[in-house]
Amino acid sequence: METPSQVVTDANLPEMVKRLPQWLRSDLCSSDTLLRERAEDALIAMLEVHLGKKTP
Repeated sequence: METPSQVVTDANLPEMVKRLPQWLRSDLCSSDTLLRERAEDALIAMLEVHLGKKTP
């Protein structure tokens, strides 16, 4: 069951994705495995903070 704070946070998710840094966007598309993994880890951490599952 969702709490009201989760609904608000989930609604803001598209806005957070729009504000992703350019380095993260390009590294996610990289053919370099290390760059891509670093970007994936950074994105996961950002999502966890945004969704309130982890403190910054």
